[in-house]
Amino acid sequence: EAFQAAAEAWGVSAEALEDALLTFTRAAGGEERLERNSCEQATEARDALAKAVYQHLFTRMIDLANAALAAAAAGVGGGGAEGSQRRFVGLLDIFGMEHFDVNGFEQLLINFANERLQQLFINEAVTRVQAEFKFEGVAVDEAAFKDNLEVLELLDGKVSILTVLNSQSVSNTQPDDSRMMRELYNAFGDGKHAEFSVPLTTAATQFTICH
Repeated sequence: EAFQAAAEAWGVSAEALEDALLTFTRAAGGEERLERNSCEQATEARDALAKAVYQHLFTRMIDLANAALAAAAAGVGGGGAEGSQRRFVGLLDIFGMEHFDVNGFEQLLINFANERLQQLFINEAVTRVQAEFKFEGVAVDEAAFKDNLEVLELLDGKVSILTVLNSQSVSNTQPDDSRMMRELYNAFGDGKHAEFSVPLTTAATQFTICH
């Protein structure tokens, strides 16, 4: 059912999509022979196709948006080229928050990068704009928003989760999960930090960052 839906969305037959994913052409001795992909090869072909379609969708969206802006600039400014150079739309696709039953070091760093980007957005889109309005004497309702500075301090402050991890990695003793968890709990647990908590059932090996 999902396979048929994908074929219809791309405007191809299910048979053509199946052939593209499950077979490949091998050239040998001046002849071409059709062979079947292994399960792993078919999975890689599926993922490569999905990524290619995703990339082309973004490119198409940007082209359409920029074409519309260029036409609008030409109509308003009369010059066309000069106006189109001043206006453009760019789309950035970044790694996002993901939910797993168990998160590891890689996901911790991904979420940390997202928190940094969120702080940059808050400064640029909210804090800086509000300060500029205040300086100009413009009366506006201040937008209510949740700052994430506490989360960033927990992750990468002077005493933070990353500094504890680093100290464990350079310690002369063998790194140990339970010892690291004791350090984290002593530093942030028992209400010392509002964004840090420890699951009761897995306190020796896991911690939670509320963000």
